[in-house]
Amino acid sequence: MHVVVGLGNPGRTYANTRHNIGFVVVDEVARRWGWQFGPVQQGLRMSEGRIGDDDVMLVEPQTYMNRSGGALAGLSTARGRDLIVIHDDLDLDLGRIRVKFGGGTAGHHGLDSIVEYFGATFTRIRIGVGRSPCGEDAVNFVLSRFTPEEIEVINQAVHRAADAVECILREGTSAAMNRFNAPLS
Repeated sequence: MHVVVGLGNPGRTYANTRHNIGFVVVDEVARRWGWQFGPVQQGLRMSEGRIGDDDVMLVEPQTYMNRSGGALAGLSTARGRDLIVIHDDLDLDLGRIRVKFGGGTAGHHGLDSIVEYFGATFTRIRIGVGRSPCGEDAVNFVLSRFTPEEIEVINQAVHRAADAVECILREGTSAAMNRFNAPLS
């Protein structure tokens, strides 16, 4: 079973912040496939179904970003190579998508938590949120909402990231890397 994980923080305070872009992408994937999320169980918001021949589970940990790995560890179906983790990335320009397999965490505490439980061998879809143009503290910046000028760019990135999820499931990570890591035109 493939487990598609969107990283974010639960609650209205964090809704639509840069750090919650993983939740937004997973919600878009669920919308496309007509899937509904059940009630929160064991610290997870989940939905599941089949895509082609594959069983797929969409997951949004509700334990706050820095404890995502612990919540996912309770899933008997979650194994490193079957995980697709979607998260924000300060080191990518706003709206840029990067698909990668394995690697470091670059200080992203949600990824740190997942690596603690699963190791680093999983697929990531990184979504660029950029850096603060005025040098704002990184924590405050990722917990801020997108500006009206950024919304169109980020909406396009959400759709491209959902496309990347579908590509990974149908064609594999390498195909998605070739398709989605190219510069935006």
